[in-house]
Formats: sequence, C-alpha cells, structure tokens
Amino acid sequence: MANGIIAGVFTIVGVVLGVLLEPVKAAFLNRAHVRQERADRCAALLEAVTLSSTWLITLNRQLRDESAGRKTSLEPAAYERVTAEFVAARQNMRKLVWLLRLSGPDDLAEAAEQVRSAESGLRELRQEPDDDDSGGRDGMPRAIRVARAQLDTALGSFTDVARRHI
Repeated sequence: MANGIIAGVFTIVGVVLGVLLEPVKAAFLNRAHVRQERADRCAALLEAVTLSSTWLITLNRQLRDESAGRKTSLEPAAYERVTAEFVAARQNMRKLVWLLRLSGPDDLAEAAEQVRSAESGLRELRQEPDDDDSGGRDGMPRAIRVARAQLDTALGSFTDVARRHI
C-alpha cells in the first residue's frame, strides 16, 4: 500500500513538473532554432560575398587583359559562367542582407548592410584599368586593393557582431 502511495505521489509530481517545464523547454527550443537560422544566414552571406568578390576580381583581370592586348585568362564560355555566378552571388547576398534586416537583431543587420555597401564599392571598380602600381597581369589596381581591404574590414566587423548573436 505504501509503495502504491509513493508511486502515485511521484507520478503526480512528474506530471506537474512536466506541465510546468514544457513552456521553458519550448522557449529554449525556439531560441535554439532562431540562433541556428541566424548562423546559417550569416554563413551564407559570408560565402556569397566571398564568391562575389572573387569573381569580380577575376572579371576585372579579364577586362584589364583585354584592354592591354594580353592573352585573356578566360575563354568566352568560362567568362559567361563566371559572370552568371557573379550575378547569382550578388543576388544571394542581397537576399540574405534583407533577411537579416527582417529577423534582426539591428546591429547584425547594420553590419550586414555595411558588408553589402563595401562589396558594392568593390563592384563599382569592376572595370578599373591597370595603374602604375598594378604589377601587370597578376596584380590588382590600387583602387581595387583598397576596396578589397575595406570589404575585408567590413567582413571582420560583421563576423564579430555575428559571433555575439549566434
């Protein structure tokens, strides 16, 4: 009889604890889901920006080679593929920045916008010609090196902010 009473008390206590802890468990799982979603978006943004800047520099080298009369590094089909991947990476980056603005937090969204702005500054130099400081085919014009350094700084700031929110 005493065993039955003890078992009944523990059953009631277990049910009550389960009911009381269910909202806490649900809130914890929701926060974990939001953090994972934010981490995925941040990682995708970093990938999109990296691809975009890499393809942009490749396209710039192609244009500089053409204008200098040097043999170009890309065949026409490869040039079209790189251009398409560049455009796709930029579209993906833009979408991810807007999703981060939508979901917040504000400082993360602002850091993402700064990355997009820095990438746009680099994109504006897509047709930058060789300068005296380019070093020829493998070098980059000074303006592009400066813009790329600004992009790297913006990416560093973004990752610092993202780490606090993931």
